[in-house]
Amino acid sequence: MHKKIIQVYKNFDQWKNSPPGLGDFIRGSCHLHELLSSVNVELKLDISQSDFKNHIFQNENMFAQKDMRSITNAAEYFTDHNALINDLNLFLKGDSQTLFICTNFGHWNRLELPAPTKKFMANFFKFSDAVTAYSASHIPVQSYEVLSIRFGDKYYGETDASPEVFLKNQLFTIIERAILPNLKHPLVVTSDSFLMKNELADKYGFLVLPHHSEHGAFNSSSYPVCVDMSLLKNSKFNYHINLWANWWSGFSHYTSLIFSIPSMNFRAPEFICETLK
Repeated sequence: MHKKIIQVYKNFDQWKNSPPGLGDFIRGSCHLHELLSSVNVELKLDISQSDFKNHIFQNENMFAQKDMRSITNAAEYFTDHNALINDLNLFLKGDSQTLFICTNFGHWNRLELPAPTKKFMANFFKFSDAVTAYSASHIPVQSYEVLSIRFGDKYYGETDASPEVFLKNQLFTIIERAILPNLKHPLVVTSDSFLMKNELADKYGFLVLPHHSEHGAFNSSSYPVCVDMSLLKNSKFNYHINLWANWWSGFSHYTSLIFSIPSMNFRAPEFICETLK
């Protein structure tokens, strides 16, 4: 019997629990692909309910387009991964041929992914011409590096709130001691804080894209998310600084993993430089 898992990304109003970011979805998809390959179960991704469908080219080898009810009712596994493994085992033993789920299953600090998983997930990063043209029109160089900074929800979006002095000083120290001496190409900075992104561009002469970043397409627009993903995908080196939580971003780190891009991660509270070659 041919069995299939459909990993879904719901529309912003379809989540039963708090909606995940796209980094969660990408991380979960990577680990599902690796896990299911060992048991000969096919993995498909379904973004047909979200705005992502308008910005990502979908080939039939990776993507599915199922009915809205199946997607909306898909079980969400973001905190209890043991429940996911248990339900997957029941599915493998049962008669059902298709299981709909959504998960961020997998470790945030992986250092490598299997080559077949990288090849599979690279298809998720095939963006529309509107996305790729936007980046090209604002970045006047072909080779660049990216600094992605996470300040947290307090400073997210169009807020006028400026991060506390100690956060800004921590950020300046990391940039000046660990990033500037390492640069081999012009640096593009992106951040959930639009205010700080532009302040850093003015302070250090970094390049920027003029859009407001999104955390994961919780509203109806995923275009800014795809813009940042495209930026990271085409970078020569990625840096990520998480100033508010003790984990690497699934969004930036897994993009680096999938495309074998060297990277550095710094995370609160220690801000130790952790490298990925």
